[in-house]
Amino acid sequence: MPEPLPELSLPVPPGLLCPNATYGAGVILTLTGDQCFNNLTITSTARFNVAVDPAPDGSGGFVNLYITGQLNVLGTSSVGDATNPTRLRVYIQPTGEATIDQIIGGN
Repeated sequence: MPEPLPELSLPVPPGLLCPNATYGAGVILTLTGDQCFNNLTITSTARFNVAVDPAPDGSGGFVNLYITGQLNVLGTSSVGDATNPTRLRVYIQPTGEATIDQIIGGN
């Protein structure tokens, strides 16, 4: 039997609040920088877009999304940047979990 993988824990940056939030039908949010949620539910046709300022060297930036509880992406909702999926980094604490009921993809 293979050895279990070690838990990787990335602490939430100090001072970053992690509220509970639910977003649904027609809501469009643009994420920038570091964001944190305890429980985050994205349903129906909600969209979480990623907006980043390009780095001085032209390499682009990232949005770090920290989840300390549950992440639920349901229905026809979308999360991220379809032109560059690597711009969104999602970190879920070892005690958290994610439910994604659609195909995850990108270009």
